Formats: sequence, C-alpha cells, structure tokens
Amino acid sequence: MATSPRQLPAAQQNLEKLAPTTISPNNSNNLEKEPNLTLTPPAQYLPDTTIRDYGRDGWLRTFQLAYFFFIFATCLYLDNLVRQEKKDIEGFWQKLVFFLAKRFYPNRNLALEELQKKRAAWLTDKLASFGPTFIKIGQTLSTRPDIVPLEYTKELTRLQDQVPSFPQPIAWSIIEQELGAHPEKIFASIDDEPLAAASLGQVYRARLKTGEKVAVKVQRPNLAEIVNLDLAILRQTVRYLEAKHPHLTFGIEWLRIIDEFAEILFEEMDYFKEVENAEVFRKNFAKWPEIYVPEIYQELSSRRVIVEEFIDGTKVNDIHAIKAQQVEPLEVVKLISRTYLKQLLEDGFFHADPHPGNLRLMADGRLAFFDFGMVGRLTPEMQSKLVDAFFHIVERDVHGIVEDLIELKFLKEGFDPEEFREHIEEVFSHYVGMKIGQLKFQELTYAVSETIYQLPITIPPHFTFVMRALTTLEGIGILVDPNFSFFDTVKPYAKEFMLKQEGKNLRDKLLGKLVKGEDGKISWEKVWKLAKMAIKHYLVPTDQNKKQ
Repeated sequence: MATSPRQLPAAQQNLEKLAPTTISPNNSNNLEKEPNLTLTPPAQYLPDTTIRDYGRDGWLRTFQLAYFFFIFATCLYLDNLVRQEKKDIEGFWQKLVFFLAKRFYPNRNLALEELQKKRAAWLTDKLASFGPTFIKIGQTLSTRPDIVPLEYTKELTRLQDQVPSFPQPIAWSIIEQELGAHPEKIFASIDDEPLAAASLGQVYRARLKTGEKVAVKVQRPNLAEIVNLDLAILRQTVRYLEAKHPHLTFGIEWLRIIDEFAEILFEEMDYFKEVENAEVFRKNFAKWPEIYVPEIYQELSSRRVIVEEFIDGTKVNDIHAIKAQQVEPLEVVKLISRTYLKQLLEDGFFHADPHPGNLRLMADGRLAFFDFGMVGRLTPEMQSKLVDAFFHIVERDVHGIVEDLIELKFLKEGFDPEEFREHIEEVFSHYVGMKIGQLKFQELTYAVSETIYQLPITIPPHFTFVMRALTTLEGIGILVDPNFSFFDTVKPYAKEFMLKQEGKNLRDKLLGKLVKGEDGKISWEKVWKLAKMAIKHYLVPTDQNKKQ
C-alpha cells in the first residue's frame, strides 16, 4: 500500500480504549473447519441523547472540538486580516488587532500557497484524530474544490484511506467475536498490518485456506458510542445556534440533515446491509461488462466483519497511474458519470459515497466499485422529476427548472411560490446563454445554496445525498480536467437512455411524464421535443452532436 508522506496522528485513545471482549471458542477443532458467526445486534442511532448523558467524557469531547474549531477559525481570520490593506480596515478593535497581527502574528510573512498547505495539513490531522464522524466530513470536503482551496483538497484526500488504524489485537478480537474463531483458524494467512484504514474500519489482506486472495474489513471498536456522542454534540450546537444566533444557520434545517446523515451512517455500520447493497448493485449492472463488484464471502461476513475478493487497482484520481495503463483518465470519469445516470434515472438505487477511495480501475480496464455501506434510494416519482429537471437544465428552461424545484419540494409549505419563482429565475438567468459544456453542477448547486440561505427553502430528504454524490463525481472530474462538466458529459448518454427506453421503469417515466402531461393527456409540445431529440441523436453526425 502506498504510504502518505505525512503520518496522520493516532485517534483519540479515550474514545477507543475499550476493546471488545475476546470470545474463546468452546470447540476449537470444529471452529477451525467452519467459523461460527455471532449475530451481533445492529448499532442504533440515539437522537434523544445529550452531551450530559455521556458524563465527563462527553463534556471533555465537546471542549476539545470547540477549542480546536475556535482556534482554527481565529487563525483563518488573522491569515486574511494581515493580507488586507491598512486603509480597508474599519473599526477601533479591528484596527488594533490588525496592528498587533502585523507585528507579532507568526504567519504574517508566509506566502498564501504555503500558508494554505500548513492550514490544510493541520485541519486534516485534527479531523483524523477526532475519529469517524469528522473523517467522513473531511472525505466529503476532499472532493469539493468549489468549496475549499485546491491545497485543502490535496491534503484531505489522505482521509480517504490514510487514517489512523487501531491496534491489531483489537481487530483480531473483533474477528473472533464476530466469526467465532481466531483469524489463524479461518485464514491460511493474514497480514499483521492493515492494508488501509478508513473512517469506519480497516482492511487486511488475507488468503483463504482454499487459496483465494481476500480483503478482510473489520469495523472500529465502540463505533456506535463514538458517533452517537459526536452527533449529540452537533445537535446541541445547532439547537443553541437556532435559539441564540439563528442567522448563523442560514435558514438550513441542520437537525434534519444530521438525522439523515445519522440514518445513512448507522446503516453503513451494519455490514449485513452492505452485503445486501452490493448484491443489488451487482444485479443492476449485470449487463455492463465494464463494471465490476468484488465477490463477497457471505458465510464469512457479519455485522462488523466483511470478507470479500481482493482487487488490485488504481485510484480514479491517480492520473499518472491511469495513463500508465494506456487509459485516458477522462474516459474513466465519463464511465463513472454514465453509471450514475443509470443509477439515478433507471435503478433508483445509487452508491452515495463515490470518493476515489471507493473506486478502482482494474488492470483489464474494468471499473470496480467498493464499499456499499452508504447508498441512496429514489422513488419512481422522484426519478421522474429528476428526468424532467435534468433536461430542463440542459435546455436552459428556467421556468421548467423552477417548476421542478417546487415539485421536488424545495419550497417550504406556506411560502409564496411566485416570490420563489422570481428569486430562482434570477439565479438561473445567468446560465441561459451558456453552452452546455459551460454548465457546472457544482456552480448551480452553489448558486442555489446562496438562495437557500436567504429564503425558507429546504432540501428534501435523501436529495442531499444525490447532490453530494454528483458534486463528488464532478469534483473528481474537475481534478482530471478543469473544464469537465457533468451535464456535457452525460447529455448524449441521457438521450440514449430516453430514446432506447432502457428498462421498464424508464419507459413508464418517459410515457407518463415526458410525453403525457400531468392530466394524462398527450402533450404535443413534449412529443415534438422528443422527436427533435431523436432526429439529432440518430441523423445528425456524432461530432456535431458533441458540439451542441
């Protein structure tokens, strides 16, 4: 495994100090032949707990997090302040702080790029030390160059698979507790050191007694307790801000978002569900030879341990390694984009965590998907609305986009739809004259986000993870090609999905929504649009289509 040039700090020992109790098998001879799985109860989200319920450890954890983020925010403020002109500083106290910072602030003379590297490394190290909840947050930021500077995204990528590991004896005891036998009795060999450590667990390379190479994923100890405490801290912080400083919440329903995040996270902790999700994904892509899902040994998997086929491969953001395989990196990103078009518009079931650590380009050119703990699901109704929204954005149909946002329930009940239309049309009017290749999903999301801060708008349940998946995907694309556009990439494939009516569900959506109106009557305008689309797709030369 490639090692990071900088070693991340060890995780907080006070939160992982309790190792699972080792269960000694009653009959080691039988267990050596066949492991005895233990049905561990699933981890549960406890939304009603408070910091006080965790006693002294809860308050210490709260102070630790508050102290760091206060210091980090203060440093960012001073970094920005010392780079301003004296004439731009207003107010007595700000002028005083500016005067002192210019003379005594240690980083006042550092170049901006060097300073960003320093801050990014500091933030990454601290998020890693804070454990799984904050590692998950860092992983998301690592693929968001639209939110954080490039130097931050580079550093935060270390959180994808270069996070602190927990001791081997604890991992071995978890395997024994879950599978009913010591690893040496189950595997012909297993590495002493983890191949990779991630937010919720770590992976060991091993070989079965029948000869197959496998990856053994072992969940972190006391994971539910750690995550529940962090979520309790976040909930109490949000409640305090809503009560005392509501302007700092930007009108976003953070408590609902935390609950949605918790629902997905606790589902991800149950490895039984991950096995089920992997099988659903495998079935959905059974006719796609370029997509591969590693085989999972279900008889050797439990709620906290998964044994699956070991796959060698290259990360999808490792441009030089991909080119060394005689593969064009942009083609890999296009393939990923096509898979997401299918997942969202046809399957209604999608991998919700497509960061580079969960995708690998295999030696034979196939794309392998890993880690199906975090998935999203869309109802047929929501898929139909997404189909409409996608083509309204592609066609720069501002009125249609507004109607889509209302139908997708971005607008809170009781708010005037007309005022909403005015604001949204103003936001999207900037994109009307753009070519499709100039449209960026991240830019649209950012523009809408600014409006969300000003209006009583809410992001509907699970749509958060659609946006997260697509912005993560486009973030990978931009790292490969700064001019990458998700809409431009998937437009020809989206037309193909529509015109070939791939799958029964998609045919129903096309006939019910794109051809017929809401009242079930034929919409000749939509029929004409589909006809023009078909003519362009099948009769216009390919090169000309690509320019559109």
